[in-house]
Amino acid sequence: MSNGPETARAISPSLLLRLPRELRDQIYKQVLTVEQPLPIRDAYAHQIFSIFWKQPTLLAEALEIFYKVNTFVLDLEVDEQASPSETWGPYPHVKQHIRSLVVHCKERTHTSPERAPIIGVYHTEIEKQYRTSHDRRRWEQLLEIPALQKLNINMQKTSTHMLSADDFGPIVYELRARNPAFQVDFLISLDDMLKDLWNAPWWQQFNHAPILTRVTGPADDVADSYQPMGYTDVSYLMEPPSEADLQHVAEYFPEEGAVSRPRLVQQFAPMGLLDEEPHHRRQLAGSYIVREPELFRCLMNDRYETYKKIRQQRPE
Repeated sequence: MSNGPETARAISPSLLLRLPRELRDQIYKQVLTVEQPLPIRDAYAHQIFSIFWKQPTLLAEALEIFYKVNTFVLDLEVDEQASPSETWGPYPHVKQHIRSLVVHCKERTHTSPERAPIIGVYHTEIEKQYRTSHDRRRWEQLLEIPALQKLNINMQKTSTHMLSADDFGPIVYELRARNPAFQVDFLISLDDMLKDLWNAPWWQQFNHAPILTRVTGPADDVADSYQPMGYTDVSYLMEPPSEADLQHVAEYFPEEGAVSRPRLVQQFAPMGLLDEEPHHRRQLAGSYIVREPELFRCLMNDRYETYKKIRQQRPE
């Protein structure tokens, strides 16, 4: 069967229904697989051929395979105010078949609690802030996708403090706990922050100085146009802490077990990246975002343990 709508329209639904389900599934995969990720809210209206819409059984099967074989995009910033039915399109129940999802988002932070005597109390107070928040509820929708195997998070950093993953971090850990084969790719861009700094009057004045003239063009041309860095891969931050991580933290951060605020909570100063070329920004960004990845992974794991404990205490 050729991969095109003309052939699909030339075959009658009754002919397809005579085939075994296994063969129909192969046909669905051939004609419904799309190369590019699809926006989840309007993913399939123009992708599923009319032949499948004419027969309920074929439509249900086609939707199932369509969601299984393609990658979908959920933009939490665009869809922030959407209801669940709007977020997942006119057939929200079919999201249960999604296996690959890309989430676009911005870093979200809540006000940190007052200093607590022990780090466990700090985790508890933070989790209590997030557990009923709109930011957390947006991410908890992913727990309603039992077949999810691959998650790609594309995040724009917004905070001047070190990386905050409190809204989505426990959800990623929970997804991994439910499915050991679950894979997460975590990418961060600093473009929103750097572009604002680039266009600030103090940097524009400094950037026009002759010492910053580039070989690629006049200094004025470079200064007037910020060149995006894109995303840098920091997926290693979402990995469970290893034994080496635990040993590293025990050796170099012994006080973190007795105080509420870890050393990761410090000012984030991306200004040093402004004078770098975009590809250098991507290479250097990881060390700016989190300076101690071992400590970050251990704290993420501690936060997940707190998430589970509090989640067990509240009715679902």
